[in-house]
Amino acid sequence: PVQVTIRIQPLPAGAETPAAWGDRQRREAREAAIQRLRDDPLVQQLQKEFDASLDLESVTYSLQSS
Repeated sequence: PVQVTIRIQPLPAGAETPAAWGDRQRREAREAAIQRLRDDPLVQQLQKEFDASLDLESVTYSLQSS
């Protein structure tokens, strides 16, 4: 038989939980996507020529594995 020991202890103060890490990764990915759109010369041209604006609520993102 194999004996397994599991110790459960609280995270150190200020440590990021896996769920918080995932939330932060998704938030940062969305913010980066928005910034790429804002910096895109074609998007800027369309905004200028058509008095367009970005619908930031519609921006989606994809976390890709490298």
